[in-house]
Amino acid sequence: MPIAVICGGTLRAFDRHHPAQEYISLQLPVANVTQKVAVTIGDGKTIGGFFNKPLELDWSYTLVLRVVSQQDGKKRFVCAAYKSFYISSGRMAKLVSSLLIIALLIGLLVFLAHRRWGHKLQRPREQVFTPLIRTRPGVSTEVGVSKLLDVMVKMRLFNDNSDDEDGEVDGMTMEYRNLSNYPLHSCSVGQDPHNASKSRYHTILPYDNSRVVLRDGSSCDGFINASYIDGYRKPNYYIATQGASAGGRDREQVTPDPTHC
Repeated sequence: MPIAVICGGTLRAFDRHHPAQEYISLQLPVANVTQKVAVTIGDGKTIGGFFNKPLELDWSYTLVLRVVSQQDGKKRFVCAAYKSFYISSGRMAKLVSSLLIIALLIGLLVFLAHRRWGHKLQRPREQVFTPLIRTRPGVSTEVGVSKLLDVMVKMRLFNDNSDDEDGEVDGMTMEYRNLSNYPLHSCSVGQDPHNASKSRYHTILPYDNSRVVLRDGSSCDGFINASYIDGYRKPNYYIATQGASAGGRDREQVTPDPTHC
């Protein structure tokens, strides 16, 4: 009820059948107030004919001080409203905390369920093989068997500062020119000192991510100077390896291991 209505309206004593209705806690006649008087709201006493009902827990209250004067048969009201206050038992805070925790758990479960179903609904991606070096359209890198020796000799003698006599560069030469002179990936296994004797050429080592791992039980790294090479339509289709050396393994007694140690 608005303060203006409370100030000028007719108020009654506390009614236990209507506990939420405005009521008069106590009344002090002016004739009885000769000095400063201290009162306590909700002390359970009856003052001025009104029961000062004890305050309930988990209820909000607004305290209004109303001064009533009468002159020439007319009543006048002057009111002062204090800031509302709340009597807490702590149960409401516990209830809010519990509801918040439950809401967070429900949100987490919904998120996990959505993520799980999202993974199931995703269609598996097709494996696409991309060549390591992209050639120009119309340039062929295929070499016939009869011309393989000539191509290898040409690669051996190839100089970056010179092109073919006719000024044209074939696809194989272009790929060779684009090869890096520095390692592009880690070669830590091949650089390990105990694997030094297993490579014929110590400056040509396999990458860790594409090397062939042997399954012979002699060591955990299963090292051999060999690497998988992608084919035109299938990855890891070929294996390139160096020739056997005096300290190398017997190639007849080892087999590639598809899984690393």
